[in-house]
Amino acid sequence: MREAGKAIDGDEASIQHTDNEVNGWWSAKFQEGTYKINQVKFLNRPDGWGGRLGDTTVEIDGKLCGTVQSATVQNVWYDVDCETPILGRSIKVISKEGTPLHFAEIKVYGEKNQQCMQETCSTSQFLLKSGRCQDCPTGWSQDPTDNTNCIYGGLIKQIKCKRGHRVDQLKLTDYAGTEAMSHNGFAGGSWKENEQILNLARDEYVKRVDGFHITSGNARDQLAKVSYTTNMDRMITC
Repeated sequence: MREAGKAIDGDEASIQHTDNEVNGWWSAKFQEGTYKINQVKFLNRPDGWGGRLGDTTVEIDGKLCGTVQSATVQNVWYDVDCETPILGRSIKVISKEGTPLHFAEIKVYGEKNQQCMQETCSTSQFLLKSGRCQDCPTGWSQDPTDNTNCIYGGLIKQIKCKRGHRVDQLKLTDYAGTEAMSHNGFAGGSWKENEQILNLARDEYVKRVDGFHITSGNARDQLAKVSYTTNMDRMITC
């Protein structure tokens, strides 16, 4: 095999050449991080056997970009256009089956990954450095202060308090709009629409829950009071 680096040395007279394996391949990593790749160009070898480059495939981070046209000749540039730009950190070129892979030069075209090229992650995902979203572990959610991190537990956006004649009850609403009660007991009374609605900032979330039960009477075992402590050490009760 001739040195793989000859494909990017700028010398159009030198070539890289794999052995005669079932599928010859050539790969490289982008030195400066992640790019949004839209096109790859090959200069075929100048000294014969030009038909071997045909049907060569190009992958970006394992995703198919495209294939070189079937009929190829020596000493000609061939373009492979990705159907849609692909975000990645590496390129792999694979020859058609039973054919060694060789070409003189390769050029890769695209844009450096920027913030605007990132995927939009859901609240159950976090953002990888590549700009792609990854699921958080079960029971974890995206950190509202850092979309590259996950935190354990649900993220509460609003806490609404209902004070009954014996029992306090809290209604919790998360950022997805899902509502849940602090407990299933009957609280009586009505929802307070003013000072007892507490909105949590995006950088504040519940880290601890404490419940206090009634120990006697008809309301035995119901929660008399529930308190929530946030990451800012704020305690929220009715």
